[in-house]
Amino acid sequence: MIEFIFNFSSAFIDNIEKISIIIVAVIGYFFFKPQLKFQSLHQKRLEIIGIAYEKIKVANRAYLSFVLASSPQKTSKEADEKGKEFVIKINEMIIFLDLKRLFFTNKEKDYIDLIIKAFSETWAESEERRIIANTPTLADPKRQTELFLKNWDDANKKIPELIKSFEQTFKKALGI
Repeated sequence: MIEFIFNFSSAFIDNIEKISIIIVAVIGYFFFKPQLKFQSLHQKRLEIIGIAYEKIKVANRAYLSFVLASSPQKTSKEADEKGKEFVIKINEMIIFLDLKRLFFTNKEKDYIDLIIKAFSETWAESEERRIIANTPTLADPKRQTELFLKNWDDANKKIPELIKSFEQTFKKALGI
């Protein structure tokens, strides 16, 4: 009888240890699951911020290349090629930012909208300049020069300043 009680209590103690391990694991899972989910979403947001920043910078470089190629001293063929490259890059940027908008704060969304607006306005002015240059009846060298200088200023000052402000919000999100 004592042997039975001893075996029973040993088995009971072994099972209690296993059960307590399972209980601790289950409690830990439910306790840490929200934290793990938050960390995963935060990591995803940081990755998206990195990609967004890269796409914005690449689009700006493509625009700067286009502006340089479309200066009055360059051929329109070179400007057309650089313009096509810019359109591809800006479309990739806009599509990405639109699809990932959920991951950005309201302040970041405002900067995104300002950057897209700046690119759109300066692109429209570039197109106006191209139309003026390619249409003899609209030839207006003074207006072309004004538009070129505005494009140059946008590419070298306005858009980079917006990107720099946007960069500050990204750094804040990254904890830098």
